[in-house]
Amino acid sequence: MFKVGVFNNSEKAYYKVPELLKELTNPILEYALNSPSDETIKPFTMIIHCFENFGIVSIHFRDKFSLNEIFIHSLVTIGDSLVYNSRHSEDSKDQKARECLNWAATVTSNSLYNLAVLSLKCNLVNYGTLYQQMECLIRIQEEYPYSLYHIASKFERIIEMVKESELKESECDKITTLTENVIQRLKNEKEASDGEQLDLHQKEEQSSE
Repeated sequence: MFKVGVFNNSEKAYYKVPELLKELTNPILEYALNSPSDETIKPFTMIIHCFENFGIVSIHFRDKFSLNEIFIHSLVTIGDSLVYNSRHSEDSKDQKARECLNWAATVTSNSLYNLAVLSLKCNLVNYGTLYQQMECLIRIQEEYPYSLYHIASKFERIIEMVKESELKESECDKITTLTENVIQRLKNEKEASDGEQLDLHQKEEQSSE
């Protein structure tokens, strides 16, 4: 795009490229779901990585507005579209299409988490945006349970960083409460799952006696 003169300078591209990428996201995802394969989902994951990389560039330039209002906001929008597709798309019922959605959710969750950590670490966090990030991560996790590995420990890390951030105490409390509720739910689910596995194991032992 630079070679053919679409952009005369990098500053213009800094805003225009993500805008163009966002327009391509839904058509690319739709195509991947209609023709699910590792190859058809690749362009989607590349777009997610582009948004994450633009977010990292924003952090480097300490551009808080672009980081929060453009790049993270775009990832939240994409994350919500994945939740919508899982709940309402007929394609999501196909096994291969579901695998594509699962992978897309994993990539999107990781990018959202990475930018949350970096924005907190560099004190470029915006309360409203961070709250939306956490809500989006929670929605994705509920729809795609294995989208973010070690999610409880990662959420605990977010809580620790939030408490050390420059956010107001009331803002920290709201994000902490939101996140702690999810951590507790995950722990309860794990305990219930472990209990079911134990019961099953005991029944198998009894039947073999």
